[in-house]
Amino acid sequence: MNIYSSEPSTTWWTLALTALAWGAVACSESSETMPYSSSAHHSPDSQLVDTHTVDPLDTFDSPRRRDDATPPDTSRDAPVRNRPSHDGGDTSSHRDTIAMSPTRLGYTHIRANGNRYLEGRGEIDTVEPVTLDLNGTPKWVVGTTLRGTTRWTVILEDGRAKTFALTETSDRRVDTSPARLPAETPPLVRAQRGRVQLMGLPSDSSSALTPPVPLGDSRGLASVSKQGELVLSRGSAERTRFDLDVPPDARILHDRSGQLLVLAGATERYAHGVLGDDIEASRIALVETGRPPNVVEEISLPEDRVVEGLAPIWSDIDGDGNRDVIVTTAGPDRGARIVAFDEQGQRLAEGPAIGRGFRWRHQLAVAPFGPGGELEIADIRTPHIGGTVEFYRKRGDQLEIVARLSGYSSHDIGSRNLDLAVAGDFDGDQHVELLVPSESRTRLGAVHRTDAGADTDWSLPLDAPLSTNLSTVRNSDGTMAVAAGTESGTLRIWSNTP
Repeated sequence: MNIYSSEPSTTWWTLALTALAWGAVACSESSETMPYSSSAHHSPDSQLVDTHTVDPLDTFDSPRRRDDATPPDTSRDAPVRNRPSHDGGDTSSHRDTIAMSPTRLGYTHIRANGNRYLEGRGEIDTVEPVTLDLNGTPKWVVGTTLRGTTRWTVILEDGRAKTFALTETSDRRVDTSPARLPAETPPLVRAQRGRVQLMGLPSDSSSALTPPVPLGDSRGLASVSKQGELVLSRGSAERTRFDLDVPPDARILHDRSGQLLVLAGATERYAHGVLGDDIEASRIALVETGRPPNVVEEISLPEDRVVEGLAPIWSDIDGDGNRDVIVTTAGPDRGARIVAFDEQGQRLAEGPAIGRGFRWRHQLAVAPFGPGGELEIADIRTPHIGGTVEFYRKRGDQLEIVARLSGYSSHDIGSRNLDLAVAGDFDGDQHVELLVPSESRTRLGAVHRTDAGADTDWSLPLDAPLSTNLSTVRNSDGTMAVAAGTESGTLRIWSNTP
C-alpha cells in the first residue's frame, strides 16, 4: 500500500486553523453530548437509546433483537396539519469547512455505518403528513434533531439548500450554511447551536460525488480525492494520503474511534453501469486514522467479481457483538449476491447468486426483521425490472433467503441515490418494517416479516413520484418521523411529534 505525505498548501493551513475552532466548538457543546464508549467494537446490549437527539454513532454497530427493544408509547398525538408554502430566499453565508462534533449528524444513508435502520417507535401510519412547497424539485433530504426540534434539510436539483424546523403549529426556515452544494454532492448535515451546516468539500481536488466525513476525534476530515486517494486531514497542516483507488462516488463509513471503511480498487472490469458509471470496486479497505494512520485490512474479490454499490453495511449480522462487512458482489456470469466478511477479511457467509450477469441486488439494511426479532438482511432483487424484497438470515456459512415480496423498487437506473428505503418500527407495534417505494414510486409500502413470509402492512401515498431518498429521525419523545421529496416540488413529512 502506497502511503505518503505531502507538504501543506494554503488550503490545508486553512483547514488547520478551522480544526482548532472545531475543537473549541466540540468542547462548548459537551454538555449536550451523550456519553459513549470509544471502543471500535461493542456488544448489541451496549447500545444507547437517546430520547432527546439522534446520534448515528451512538447506535453504530449492531441492531438489537426485538426482545431488547424499547417498548412503544401507546399515546397518540393529533394529526399535524398541512403547512403553507415557502418561497424564502437563501440567507446563509458560505463556509467550505464546518465544525463536526460526533453528535447530531445527518446522513442520507441514516447511520455512519451505512445501515439504513434506526431504533425507536412511531405511529406514522395514522397521521396526516405535513406538506411543504419547495419551489423546486428536491433531490436529497436529511433529518436532524436539535434541542427537541426536528429539522429537515432539502437539497434541490440545482444545489440550493433549504432547511425547515417543525413546531407543533407551524414550520419556519432555518439558515443553512452553505446555502448551496454542488448538485452532484450528497449532503452530510450537522445541526448545532440552532443552525444547520452542510459538509463542504475540503479542497478543489476532492471528489464532488461523495461528502467528506469527520474523524473520530472531531479534529479532522476524511475525504476522497479526484485521483482516488483517501485523504486524511487532522488538527494540523499535515496531510496523509492512502493510494487506494477509491471509486469517485464511494461513501466513507466511519466510527467514533476513528476507523474508516471504504470501497477501493476502482475497476471497469464489470461494465454494468446502473449506478451512475462503469466504475466499481474490487477491494474493501479498513483504515485506522490514529497515529500513525494505517490500512488495517484490505479485502480483495476474485478477478471476475466486483462490489456493485457505493458502500458496505458495517454491522453485526448474527448478534455475536462483532461488526461484519456486508456487500453486494457481482460478475458477468452469475450476477449479484450478498456476501458478508469479518473485519479480518474472512468470508463469513454468502447468499445465492441471481443466476445471470448484469442483474443487481440492492442491499438495504440489517435489522431485527424476523417474526421473533431475529437479525436479518433486507435487499431488493432487480429493482429496475420488477423488484422483489428479500430477507436473509445467516445460517452457518450461508445467507438463506427466508422471505420474498414483489412489487417494490429502491433505485432508478443510472442514479447514485441508493437511499430510497429505511427500516424501523414506524407504527409502534414492536415489529420492524422496511419502508420502500412501490414500483411506480407513488407510495411507500411498509413491508414486515410474518411467520409465513413477508407482507405489506400499510402504505403512505405520495402526491407525485418520489424524487429523493427517504430520511428518518427520532423525535425528542422517541417517536419516529419520515420525510420524502416528490417530483411535484413538495416535501412530505410524517410525524406524531414535530
